[in-house]
Amino acid sequence: MEEIVSRALFGNKLEGSRPVRFIYVDEAGISAKEPVTIVLGVIVHADTQWRSAEQAVKQILESVPNGFKQDFIFHAMTIWGSKKYHDGWGMQDRLAMLRQMMSVPRRLKLPISLGIAHRNVALPTQFRSDYPLKMPKEQFQHVLAFFACVALADRYLRRCHDPDEVATIVAEDVPSMRRFLRAALELARSEPIFNEATVRLTRDEKIDLSDPRWAISRIIDTVHFVEKSNGPLLQVADACAYGFRRLFAKQKHGDEFSESILGEILDINEYSKFCCGQLFCHDTY
Repeated sequence: MEEIVSRALFGNKLEGSRPVRFIYVDEAGISAKEPVTIVLGVIVHADTQWRSAEQAVKQILESVPNGFKQDFIFHAMTIWGSKKYHDGWGMQDRLAMLRQMMSVPRRLKLPISLGIAHRNVALPTQFRSDYPLKMPKEQFQHVLAFFACVALADRYLRRCHDPDEVATIVAEDVPSMRRFLRAALELARSEPIFNEATVRLTRDEKIDLSDPRWAISRIIDTVHFVEKSNGPLLQVADACAYGFRRLFAKQKHGDEFSESILGEILDINEYSKFCCGQLFCHDTY
């Protein structure tokens, strides 16, 4: 009888058997007109961190004015710019709420994995003539940012936690996300796309991208889809992804959002390559 082998997200053998962590993933800046695409994951321990994080989100949502509370779903971009909130919910109060939501990972010591892809940076040579799966540029950059985000999360699990622990990705249940993940996983399982020409990992996350240990091995080969209204931690990922998008796009309040998320203003000059990634850990591992 053929051995049944559990698989990790990109098709490799899964190392570990205890699913004790969730990686809540969201993105910002994915349209063609955006200057940068951000994919961000918030890594949460199901037993020791999930409940307190959910409670923190619920407390923040209490600040929504009564006139908007019915059927309210947190979307950072909508809170920032939708005209429906202009009367009855002042900009400063909305800004304060956004910053509170962005600060949840730092306050609760939840690691963040960040993938970044710049729209206006030239594609590496190997991608100019033969675009993978004939994707539009913005979709391929979304794929790369997603890969960087989840690979950094996987590496964090391998470096810092019990070798039997595995994690599950949680994403918003919308048709566009399901279509995107199908295309992304098809590409990831067909050919390696990480190399020194395509991605730069900054600070302490610089590694040899040809190293086979870069392959995903601690994230299970299933994405758990939930409605954002039923996924409080997806709302945190949404807020942080939006904050980083404004930072890297050099837009208003980007520095303030960086301070809320990280407790510091990130030097975006370190992240100027076509695709970059960073793991921010607010604890001591």
